[in-house]
Amino acid sequence: MSVWQNLKNAFMSPKSSDKQKQVVIVTNDENVPGQKRVDEMSDLTQVFQVENIAMDVVADSRAAALKYLAEFAQKLFPGLDQETLYGKYLLRERQATTELGAGVAIPHVQDSSINQLTMLVVKLKKPIKWTKNEEVNVLISFLIPDPERNYQHLAYFSTIARLLMQKNFVHKLSKAKNNEQIFDLFK
Repeated sequence: MSVWQNLKNAFMSPKSSDKQKQVVIVTNDENVPGQKRVDEMSDLTQVFQVENIAMDVVADSRAAALKYLAEFAQKLFPGLDQETLYGKYLLRERQATTELGAGVAIPHVQDSSINQLTMLVVKLKKPIKWTKNEEVNVLISFLIPDPERNYQHLAYFSTIARLLMQKNFVHKLSKAKNNEQIFDLFK
């Protein structure tokens, strides 16, 4: 079972509650000396700023939303190639969907042109069909450098997963009306 499927299953579990859960990252990667096995909540403000949020984005399909993400990333970081990012977003979705349930997806790309790990949040004006059975209205995207040191993005993914398991968080995220409200949720 893929990491994303395990994450989705944990998120969608009927046993999920608003209580904080301890997330354990298990790896067999001996190339990462001293990697923590127990994840702590990461400071998302290290990779996320209010400028990295787009509200009321119009997209009518998953492909259109991913294209917008690539355009948005290139607008924030002019050195990035929009078409390359878009292609990598599409390839990543073909490998396994990044949809997690509750209207949220975490599409992400890794590329050598990305200099620093960055999180983007895009709130769609209307939900779109992401998979055959699921709609999405919030995209939490990560731009990941290639190569990346110590798999640092995994700690941020874990933090996002823990936040999404809190029903109040998902509700507040879906009701947020502006960039500042969204940013405050991730602080």
